Amino acid sequence: MEDQRLNKRRISRFAIVGVFNTSFDFGVLNLLVFVFGLSNIAANIISGTIAMLVSFFLNHYFVFKATDKKTVRQFMIFIAITMLGLYGLQNILIYFLTHGFTAPSDWCFSLLEWLSSGTFSKEFVRLNFAKVIATIASLTWNYILYSRLVFKPNSGASSQSPQRL
Repeated sequence: MEDQRLNKRRISRFAIVGVFNTSFDFGVLNLLVFVFGLSNIAANIISGTIAMLVSFFLNHYFVFKATDKKTVRQFMIFIAITMLGLYGLQNILIYFLTHGFTAPSDWCFSLLEWLSSGTFSKEFVRLNFAKVIATIASLTWNYILYSRLVFKPNSGASSQSPQRL
Protein backbone atom coordinates (compact mmCIF):
# COMPACT_ATOMS: atom_id res chain seq x y z
CA MET A 1 0.00 0.00 0.00
CA GLU A 2 2.85 2.38 0.89
CA ASP A 3 4.54 1.57 -2.44
CA GLN A 4 1.37 2.54 -4.33
CA ARG A 5 1.15 5.88 -2.51
CA LEU A 6 4.83 6.54 -3.11
CA ASN A 7 4.45 5.72 -6.80
CA LYS A 8 1.39 8.00 -7.12
CA ARG A 9 3.30 10.85 -5.45
CA ARG A 10 6.25 10.26 -7.75
CA ILE A 11 4.02 10.27 -10.81
CA SER A 12 2.36 13.50 -9.59
CA ARG A 13 5.73 15.16 -9.03
CA PHE A 14 6.94 13.84 -12.41
CA ALA A 15 3.87 15.43 -14.02
CA ILE A 16 4.54 18.80 -12.32
CA VAL A 17 8.17 18.74 -13.44
CA GLY A 18 7.04 17.59 -16.88
CA VAL A 19 4.58 20.48 -17.31
CA PHE A 20 7.16 23.03 -16.22
CA ASN A 21 9.98 21.54 -18.28
CA THR A 22 7.80 20.94 -21.34
CA SER A 23 6.52 24.54 -21.24
CA PHE A 24 10.10 25.75 -21.04
CA ASP A 25 11.13 23.41 -23.90
CA PHE A 26 8.23 24.58 -26.13
CA GLY A 27 9.00 28.23 -25.39
CA VAL A 28 12.66 27.89 -26.33
CA LEU A 29 11.79 25.75 -29.40
CA ASN A 30 9.31 28.31 -30.76
CA LEU A 31 11.64 31.20 -30.00
CA LEU A 32 14.48 29.51 -31.90
CA VAL A 33 12.31 28.58 -34.90
CA PHE A 34 10.04 31.60 -35.30
CA VAL A 35 12.27 34.40 -34.00
CA PHE A 36 15.80 33.20 -34.83
CA GLY A 37 14.92 31.12 -37.92
CA LEU A 38 16.55 27.83 -36.91
CA SER A 39 15.30 24.60 -38.47
CA ASN A 40 12.80 22.50 -36.50
CA ILE A 41 15.32 19.76 -35.76
CA ALA A 42 18.20 22.09 -34.78
CA ALA A 43 15.89 24.10 -32.52
CA ASN A 44 14.52 20.91 -30.95
CA ILE A 45 18.02 19.67 -30.21
CA ILE A 46 18.96 22.95 -28.50
CA SER A 47 15.72 23.39 -26.55
CA GLY A 48 15.66 19.73 -25.60
CA THR A 49 19.26 19.75 -24.41
CA ILE A 50 18.66 22.72 -22.12
CA ALA A 51 15.43 21.15 -20.83
CA MET A 52 17.23 17.83 -20.31
CA LEU A 53 19.79 19.41 -17.99
CA VAL A 54 17.10 21.17 -15.96
CA SER A 55 15.09 17.95 -15.90
CA PHE A 56 17.88 15.90 -14.34
CA PHE A 57 18.16 18.14 -11.32
CA LEU A 58 14.39 18.45 -10.88
CA ASN A 59 13.93 14.68 -11.19
CA HIS A 60 16.90 13.91 -8.96
CA TYR A 61 15.94 16.20 -6.09
CA PHE A 62 12.16 16.68 -6.40
CA VAL A 63 10.60 13.69 -8.18
CA PHE A 64 12.65 10.75 -7.00
CA LYS A 65 14.33 12.50 -4.03
CA ALA A 66 17.49 10.55 -4.70
CA THR A 67 20.10 10.59 -1.96
CA ASP A 68 22.62 8.41 -3.77
CA LYS A 69 26.16 9.75 -3.66
CA LYS A 70 26.90 8.39 -7.14
CA THR A 71 25.15 11.27 -8.87
CA VAL A 72 27.65 11.35 -11.76
CA ARG A 73 26.79 7.78 -12.76
CA GLN A 74 23.06 8.50 -12.39
CA PHE A 75 23.52 11.61 -14.52
CA MET A 76 25.28 9.66 -17.27
CA ILE A 77 22.53 7.01 -17.41
CA PHE A 78 19.87 9.76 -17.24
CA ILE A 79 21.52 11.61 -20.13
CA ALA A 80 21.76 8.43 -22.25
CA ILE A 81 18.06 7.63 -21.73
CA THR A 82 16.98 11.21 -22.34
CA MET A 83 19.17 11.58 -25.42
CA LEU A 84 17.62 8.49 -27.01
CA GLY A 85 14.15 9.88 -26.31
CA LEU A 86 14.99 13.43 -27.35
CA TYR A 87 17.40 13.06 -30.24
CA GLY A 88 16.03 9.78 -31.54
CA LEU A 89 12.35 9.33 -30.77
CA GLN A 90 11.34 13.02 -30.70
CA ASN A 91 13.21 14.07 -33.83
CA ILE A 92 11.93 11.10 -35.83
CA LEU A 93 8.36 11.90 -34.80
CA ILE A 94 8.76 15.64 -35.43
CA TYR A 95 10.20 15.03 -38.88
CA PHE A 96 7.54 12.45 -39.75
CA LEU A 97 4.65 14.61 -38.50
CA THR A 98 5.88 17.83 -40.16
CA HIS A 99 7.02 16.34 -43.48
CA GLY A 100 5.16 13.09 -43.97
CA PHE A 101 1.97 12.41 -42.07
CA THR A 102 0.64 15.97 -41.79
CA ALA A 103 -3.11 15.23 -41.98
CA PRO A 104 -3.73 15.38 -38.19
CA SER A 105 -1.90 18.70 -37.78
CA ASP A 106 -3.57 20.10 -40.89
CA TRP A 107 -6.94 19.18 -39.39
CA CYS A 108 -5.93 20.99 -36.18
CA PHE A 109 -4.84 23.98 -38.25
CA SER A 110 -8.21 24.09 -40.05
CA LEU A 111 -10.03 23.91 -36.72
CA LEU A 112 -7.87 26.64 -35.19
CA GLU A 113 -8.25 28.79 -38.30
CA TRP A 114 -12.02 28.46 -38.07
CA LEU A 115 -12.04 29.18 -34.31
CA SER A 116 -9.49 32.00 -34.22
CA SER A 117 -9.69 33.44 -37.73
CA GLY A 118 -6.11 32.80 -38.78
CA THR A 119 -4.11 33.55 -35.64
CA PHE A 120 -1.64 30.69 -36.17
CA SER A 121 0.38 29.74 -39.24
CA LYS A 122 0.24 26.22 -40.62
CA GLU A 123 3.95 25.77 -39.87
CA PHE A 124 3.41 26.81 -36.23
CA VAL A 125 0.54 24.33 -35.80
CA ARG A 126 2.41 21.51 -37.54
CA LEU A 127 5.54 21.99 -35.44
CA ASN A 128 3.71 22.27 -32.13
CA PHE A 129 1.34 19.38 -32.89
CA ALA A 130 4.35 17.21 -33.74
CA LYS A 131 6.18 18.36 -30.61
CA VAL A 132 3.18 17.46 -28.41
CA ILE A 133 3.02 13.93 -29.83
CA ALA A 134 6.81 13.55 -29.62
CA THR A 135 6.84 14.87 -26.05
CA ILE A 136 4.17 12.41 -24.89
CA ALA A 137 6.15 9.54 -26.43
CA SER A 138 9.47 10.63 -24.90
CA LEU A 139 7.98 11.42 -21.47
CA THR A 140 6.53 7.91 -21.31
CA TRP A 141 9.89 6.46 -22.38
CA ASN A 142 11.74 8.62 -19.85
CA TYR A 143 9.56 7.87 -16.82
CA ILE A 144 9.68 4.12 -17.34
CA LEU A 145 13.45 4.03 -17.78
CA TYR A 146 14.24 6.64 -15.09
CA SER A 147 12.26 4.72 -12.50
CA ARG A 148 13.83 1.39 -13.48
CA LEU A 149 17.41 2.34 -14.27
CA VAL A 150 18.33 5.73 -12.85
CA PHE A 151 16.43 6.36 -9.64
CA LYS A 152 15.27 2.82 -8.79
CA PRO A 153 14.78 1.91 -5.13
CA ASN A 154 16.93 -0.66 -3.28
CA SER A 155 15.45 -4.13 -3.54
CA GLY A 156 15.87 -4.96 0.16
CA ALA A 157 15.53 -1.50 1.69
CA SER A 158 12.84 1.10 2.05
CA SER A 159 11.26 2.01 -1.25
CA GLN A 160 12.28 5.65 -0.74
CA SER A 161 16.00 4.88 -0.83
CA PRO A 162 17.54 4.76 -4.30
CA GLN A 163 19.74 1.86 -5.22
CA ARG A 164 23.46 2.52 -5.32
CA LEU A 165 24.58 2.47 -8.92
